[in-house]
Amino acid sequence: MLRNSIYYSLLFIFSFSFYLLTGCGDDNEVNSSSEQFTLSQFPLENGNQWEYIVSDPRVACPACDDTVTVTIIDSSTNNTNNLFEIWNFFVNDTNQTTGQTIILDSLKISWDDLLSITIKFPFKVGDYWKVNPNFSSYKDSAKVTGYGPITVSAGTFDNAFKIEGIQNTFESSTVFELWVVPDFGIVRFDYIIDDPLNSGQIYKHWELKSYMQSASFDHFTADEYPNIDGSSWTYRYLNFNYNNGVFIDSMYENIMVNLAESSTVAIWSYQYTDSTTYRYVENNTDTVFIYTDNQLTQLESKYIFPFSIEQNWTAAGQDYRIGNIISVTYDGNLYFPTYLIFTESDCGADCTVKETEYLTPSIGLIYKVKNIYNSDTDFNISTLTNTQSWELTNYFIPLSTD
Repeated sequence: MLRNSIYYSLLFIFSFSFYLLTGCGDDNEVNSSSEQFTLSQFPLENGNQWEYIVSDPRVACPACDDTVTVTIIDSSTNNTNNLFEIWNFFVNDTNQTTGQTIILDSLKISWDDLLSITIKFPFKVGDYWKVNPNFSSYKDSAKVTGYGPITVSAGTFDNAFKIEGIQNTFESSTVFELWVVPDFGIVRFDYIIDDPLNSGQIYKHWELKSYMQSASFDHFTADEYPNIDGSSWTYRYLNFNYNNGVFIDSMYENIMVNLAESSTVAIWSYQYTDSTTYRYVENNTDTVFIYTDNQLTQLESKYIFPFSIEQNWTAAGQDYRIGNIISVTYDGNLYFPTYLIFTESDCGADCTVKETEYLTPSIGLIYKVKNIYNSDTDFNISTLTNTQSWELTNYFIPLSTD
């Protein structure tokens, strides 16, 4: 009896602390309403993408905040007609995929690999349910406590539902506040996880920075790599030189890239201010080869299709990895889906080249950055010797004549 009293006393203190941290004095006050939120209003289509700013409310350090991109990358229906989706969380060049399950009228969300909650549809203000209905021994519940406007980095939403909940196991306690908006999904998520036996206390504040709803998309295939006669691209090219991390000089110019087909391969010309170089591109069923010579003996790059997250391969002394699928905006143009491709290679003794390419179907390269380090192990500003970047400013892709 005494043990239970202590447990509930601690739980009350923990929950009240969360209220003070996230609720008391909050300008985003929500009110009661008879409006309903149905499952069909939660955006669950492949390609939907949210960008969140993630912070620790205890730390006043905007520079310490993370930006996390969440993308729905796949979905399937099992033999009981339950929908299973894969959501990819991308932060600091690292991917983490979690599975979301829709069972009848409930959405079970695994969020950031830290907690799992259930949202039961349809709901309105005053409704409540168990957070983890499969574990009846856990003391947990969620309740819709309000409806009204909320302001986050992405803007003000007038029709936000506020859900408050608590989740307890034998090892940890979690309290959370969740704001969801029809057709936009989760726009704010605050939670505290108290896990004294493992990670201690975790405070997280997620707020929506941007959202893009997309039609379903397929994986990037070889026939979507732009290898059409008459195609052209213009890139803004920057080249910076460093010595032990100290800036020395830089160079800027525009590069014109033109494509002309021959009987066997496509010839790509790269027109710099003082010179022109060529690449010879061979497009097979599931592989694109890029050579530096017309005899096709000096392989420079190789892409294996279709692209998918965490796919990797090695070619021409380079290690390739597909990092993520994101949306990119340059000069007012939105490119989605854009695939991040990371490569790494040796360039001699104590020399390493790291590249990041942004490729989008039917258009090709929209951005690229290449860093050269005078080290095999330490990759930071002190070992950086050269940085080059290519940014797409204009392009023309003719309609295929096939």
